[in-house]
Amino acid sequence: MNAVAPAAGTSAGVSPQSSSPDGIRHAAEQFEALFVGQLLRSVRESSADDSGDDSGTNSTFLELAEEQMAQALSARGGLGMATMVMKELGNTQ
Repeated sequence: MNAVAPAAGTSAGVSPQSSSPDGIRHAAEQFEALFVGQLLRSVRESSADDSGDDSGTNSTFLELAEEQMAQALSARGGLGMATMVMKELGNTQ
């Protein structure tokens, strides 16, 4: 399982702009993208187990495609999780 590292130039802690509306939106979208990426990865791994195809030939390509698809889905509303997270984080301020 791949760990998610903080973006270059940021720390893993809370920064002052992370509580701004744009910071909350970005964090919520990143959370949803991570979740969707894990979901897609689980589907792919399950499918590979069923077919017996363990070749890693396309593994890197598929991982990158899953990551990009998860980011694109999240940026366009995805499953609606980012919206729910934004509402909850916005209410705690």
